[in-house]
Amino acid sequence: AASDVYKRQLIIYAMITQLSIIKTFMAALIPGVVLSVLFVLYILIAGWIEPEVFPKQSLNVEKQSVIGFIVLIPLGIWVLPFMGMLMGIFTPTEAAAVAVLIAVVMAVVWAVIWQKPVFSVLRKSLLQAVKSACAIGLILIGIGILNQFFSVAGLIPAIAGTVGGLEIPPFVIKLCIFLIYIVIGCFIEPLTMLVLSLPFIFPAIISLGY
Repeated sequence: AASDVYKRQLIIYAMITQLSIIKTFMAALIPGVVLSVLFVLYILIAGWIEPEVFPKQSLNVEKQSVIGFIVLIPLGIWVLPFMGMLMGIFTPTEAAAVAVLIAVVMAVVWAVIWQKPVFSVLRKSLLQAVKSACAIGLILIGIGILNQFFSVAGLIPAIAGTVGGLEIPPFVIKLCIFLIYIVIGCFIEPLTMLVLSLPFIFPAIISLGY
């Protein structure tokens, strides 16, 4: 679920900034791997310090194999589409279709293994997908209206010109932006923070030569 949230934010980021979705995902690959490693290390250290927090379960070989299979299947949802886009086999739209197909196969396999009604699982998955798509659509509509207002008001060029004209090293300005995001991120949800800040921050970063 967390990976879906991050992918959704990357797509919205690419749409707001008019950047290539493929390049955006490539740029986020190394930070994503580092973040995943940090999560794993945190879990291992927490389990080592307080082992009673993690329940111990006795699993037979067959159940372990099934769980391992289920865990490995989701990797294809992002590995195959991403590698296909990277190698020029898929366009972003085609990669999304491949990811949907893999997700459907995964849902069916999961339902069969755990003896769940296949139709019920697919129905819940489709409803969740529709809710996510509608939410993203409304966000993009709001972004379009907000950006149009900023353009008409002349705020974006003014901010970019002001930041670009400051006699401060670009690295210091970028560090200040990082600190601002850290503070704001303590109080605002990441997607909201992106939508509200990118129309100002991105032109300022571009004016610095990045």
